[in-house]
Amino acid sequence: GFVSMYWMQSYRQARRRLQDTSAMAEEVVTSLPVGLIATDRDGRIATFNAAAEQVTGLDLAAGVGRPPEALLPGPVAALMADLAPGRSVVEREMVCEFTPGRKVPVSVSGSAIVNDAGELVGRVLILRDLTEVHRLHEAVRRQEKLAAIGGLAAGMAHEIRNPLSSIKGMASFFKAKFAEG
Repeated sequence: GFVSMYWMQSYRQARRRLQDTSAMAEEVVTSLPVGLIATDRDGRIATFNAAAEQVTGLDLAAGVGRPPEALLPGPVAALMADLAPGRSVVEREMVCEFTPGRKVPVSVSGSAIVNDAGELVGRVLILRDLTEVHRLHEAVRRQEKLAAIGGLAAGMAHEIRNPLSSIKGMASFFKAKFAEG
């Protein structure tokens, strides 16, 4: 009887810890500011977060249980399929067309998920939208070009002003020296 009570208590504690861990993992996934797409051991989409829907513009809820190739663009799906245990991808930049006519620059990171026995449990991809980063880089480039043009204009004005000042000085000198006409 005591052994049974001990096992029951251990079972309840393990179940509670599992529920807590599951709730914590779910909260972490949903609140990430980057898109997260994970597959199960069969290679089908198992989970995703709202940021992944925002980055891709796709309704990933309809994609749960489907292979990544059915939903994601070719390069992203191929990258996910190539993730083997011990192999990961860190910050690979690419431009993807998730929906027709909408190209999105993204940074893709991925990894295979392996359990303690070394068996493949699934794969995870992290998508980060680089649209704002690209826009800021373009603004900086434009500012640098405008600064260079401003410096060129200032140099030209200086080079033109010096001879004109000399001509003006000479004209004023001769105007004072001679009578009109």
